Amino acid sequence: MTTMHAGEGQDVPELSILNSSIDELLAQAEHQLVRQQREVQALRRRARRQRRRALHAQAKKFIGKALPVGLACIGTAAFITSVVLMAAGNFGTAKDLLTLAAAAWAGVPAVRFLRF
Repeated sequence: MTTMHAGEGQDVPELSILNSSIDELLAQAEHQLVRQQREVQALRRRARRQRRRALHAQAKKFIGKALPVGLACIGTAAFITSVVLMAAGNFGTAKDLLTLAAAAWAGVPAVRFLRF
């Protein structure tokens, strides 16, 4: 690096900006702008990925808690409806609803073993 001498005997570093042409300065500024834009895009992608991961984790937690409750409610509703249909004499549909209730209730403990 070339230095200029100050009046009191101190070496002052020569700025490369003084020796550059305007075209070189513009090229450097454009290069720096492009680099910073790429960095910003990368940071935005990372932020989107982090938000997506957080939302997926939140959804998995909710599904893990809500699915067994939903299956239990569906099983209960199907069972009650089948009892009403049996009382009304519609045994074929009541049998199908009892099968649905049994399947829903059997699904409750099975779902708890899944990884959500």
